[in-house]
Amino acid sequence: MKKLIVATVTLLTLTATTKASPNDGEYGSSIGVLTLCSDMAGIGTVLETGYTNNFPVGHSLYEHSHEYITLQVEESFYGGSNQQIVVVNFGLASRSPPESERIVFFVRSNEYNFNDVGNWNLENETRKVEGVESDYIPPGYKFSDDYNHAWFSPNADNGLIFNYTTNIIHTLRTERNWTNYYEVVRSGVTSPSERVSNDSNADLRSLIQFADPAQLLLMKNDPLFPVELKDLLPK
Repeated sequence: MKKLIVATVTLLTLTATTKASPNDGEYGSSIGVLTLCSDMAGIGTVLETGYTNNFPVGHSLYEHSHEYITLQVEESFYGGSNQQIVVVNFGLASRSPPESERIVFFVRSNEYNFNDVGNWNLENETRKVEGVESDYIPPGYKFSDDYNHAWFSPNADNGLIFNYTTNIIHTLRTERNWTNYYEVVRSGVTSPSERVSNDSNADLRSLIQFADPAQLLLMKNDPLFPVELKDLLPK
């Protein structure tokens, strides 16, 4: 039997609290932040779109309906299973995937991982959405952290975003390794994909901010370190 997970949500934005937060400005969340803050990620096919309202009676948003999509998971990266059916509410997104489209997606629930993407000295912290009405999310799933950047086509930018994503997930979450993650992010800065380049630039700045002396020395002596970020390293 296929598992059905229903989600409803109001707008809530998590913020990576670093000087190099990829949430700064209008761009949106980096793949690194999405990877840390998601309960589930993978590739899925949009089966249908619609509107729902599962807010409890008496809640101030009870009269507001929210758009949702139903996904069939084709390949789960973590947190789910292949062929699982997932219903994801995306609330106030300015764009949504059409039916039958295959997308890479990141979703999360009321309990989510949170950490500065560059801070490898701390274990990921599990946070729970409290009962503040503006932050209220009934149990279920929503697109992680940023409605408009937590999904994209696997073929976007000739597959460059997808390949970058799988490398980020592997080095940041599956087999967490600072050096390997740094090399992925460093190389991504010069990617011809604007999304990859922006994400890498933001997350490399975060790595610099939290790096220990040995890590900073590695970056300083790395001949492939992006020239445009050299000034952020200690002299």
